[in-house]
Amino acid sequence: MDTPRPSPYSVTDTQETLAIDIFKSLTDHEKVKSDLKERDKYPNIDGYVELVDDLRIAIAKLEVQVKKLPDKEPKMPCPISLISYSERAGYPVLFVGVDTIQRKAYWVHVNNDLIGKPISECKQNSVTISFPIQNVLDGVDSKYINEWQKLAERYQTKIQKYDDVKYQLEKLEKLPNPILGVEKADFESIHLFLSELNMLLDKDFLSVKNIFYPKTWKLGVAYSTFEDNKVSFTIYPIPFFKNDVQIKEIETNLHDELKKEGLGWWEYYVEKPIKMRPREFAIDFIESDMVKIIKNRLLDYTDDFLAKEFVFAFVDKFLKQMGLEKKDTYSIKELETAFYQYLFFWVSESIKFIVKIQRNRVKSPIQLTYRKSYFDPGTILYQIIGKERETIDKAVRERIRRKDPVPRIPLGNEKMPFGLFRDFINFLKSNSYDEIKRLYSPKDYSRLSGSSRLVWNLLSPAALEENLTIFLRICHKLTIQFYQLIFQK
Repeated sequence: MDTPRPSPYSVTDTQETLAIDIFKSLTDHEKVKSDLKERDKYPNIDGYVELVDDLRIAIAKLEVQVKKLPDKEPKMPCPISLISYSERAGYPVLFVGVDTIQRKAYWVHVNNDLIGKPISECKQNSVTISFPIQNVLDGVDSKYINEWQKLAERYQTKIQKYDDVKYQLEKLEKLPNPILGVEKADFESIHLFLSELNMLLDKDFLSVKNIFYPKTWKLGVAYSTFEDNKVSFTIYPIPFFKNDVQIKEIETNLHDELKKEGLGWWEYYVEKPIKMRPREFAIDFIESDMVKIIKNRLLDYTDDFLAKEFVFAFVDKFLKQMGLEKKDTYSIKELETAFYQYLFFWVSESIKFIVKIQRNRVKSPIQLTYRKSYFDPGTILYQIIGKERETIDKAVRERIRRKDPVPRIPLGNEKMPFGLFRDFINFLKSNSYDEIKRLYSPKDYSRLSGSSRLVWNLLSPAALEENLTIFLRICHKLTIQFYQLIFQK
């Protein structure tokens, strides 16, 4: 009797392994940490990638499925099951196609937009997608890191509210509708509120609707109390593919359950805006969502001018700490070296020096954080004087020459976010900038000699006029672009 033989590997095993290996090799191992498993260790996905900052702290996470491209064109079938999975995944899902011949990888964010209709209406098992040519990993261009980080940040903020809305919707969908056909005077104010709210979302604030209420036809109101002395209600979305009413009445037990979960309930006892000023309250509601969008930077908007403007402002502020000379042109490479290496070595050496001589009674590095969670290079610089700065500069350059490991030190500044500098540098690199030129005429502190100490005297009249002209011109342009992005017109 023959001895049973072990089951063979799949005929595609070698190709799948090769695709994953190539994908890993194309990512920046300093910024991207991969945990990808082969041979279907995870359902639906092959694993995940984490983006880390310069201190190697995870700042974003994305789930990934990697496949070998079947031919030269960057397109292939994407399983409907993966799209379905992405709808409930806790992180953004990436579908990656690998060209094993050219050793390139293409990616796309998996979501329902790939099929353009409810998953329940899909009869096929997959949909053929064409990967955007710009979404490429070639081992050279690192713009994907910035795009993945923004995708993860937007996803996390959106998912928090979307999960709340989805949970509410699932609960509300199970409700009967005993008030269908009922006539109440209060319904007039609710209808006026919803009419104004949905009109604003469909016309002037489509960006709000796309971010917080995707795939939604209209918003409705579900209330538990609508009396003269108290109003308690929530907002729920009505999907395009569902026939539903716009006003629902909720029983007390469900109201208490949803409120306990902290899922967007409004309760008013004195002023009841939805009853007394329904149209104005709709505007208040939109304004609240817009504040969240702007505060969390959910609008994907970066401009070359803004990037260069901030980078030069940052460099001018931390010129000494980055070991740079004041110039009108910097290469991206020298800025990266100054930011990712020199700056961290400088802070490390400065902290050791200040503690060693106990400048200003500082005996421990923690004292130099001044009760913040990071060290501010601007604050530290003021405690290094005269030739002490030259001594520290020599020590820093020696450590860089020796290729010492870059210190892991939390750095920050309230007015100049370090993360924003990093994002703008990545943005400029992804847009093929090798160097950047100063936009404004720099301040000239030599003009403050003598009796003139006014800040306006830092610039000559000609330089001041030039700077104001540039600012007003670009301000007008960016205002229009920002308006178009918000209102999508």
